[in-house]
Amino acid sequence: MEKYFWEIVVGVVLIIVGTAVKHWFSKHQPKTPKDKTLQEKTFKAAEETALELLNDKRFTMRLFSTIKKRVGLDDEKELREMLVRIGAARFDGEGDDELWGLKERNPGKISPEIQKWD
Repeated sequence: MEKYFWEIVVGVVLIIVGTAVKHWFSKHQPKTPKDKTLQEKTFKAAEETALELLNDKRFTMRLFSTIKKRVGLDDEKELREMLVRIGAARFDGEGDDELWGLKERNPGKISPEIQKWD
């Protein structure tokens, strides 16, 4: 009986260690081309959504919070970088409101000090 007990214990320990190693490797592997392609497609869709919001004829500028909510990017720095890449500029709104609009739709309203952020 004791012989089987230790075989079972060793077997269970090996299963646990094997599962932990497999989990660690799966989290630390570089992204596959398939994952990168999916990420690029997702980011492209986010850019298209932001452009659609900023090209809406009813608004020349949009609140950052509205863009963030509609686009779905949680990383605010990444979202701001994307907005600049698609041709948007940051403007100060009332109070703490941060407004964004396409430069081509807001000529003459851009000031260098407004473009900066942390």
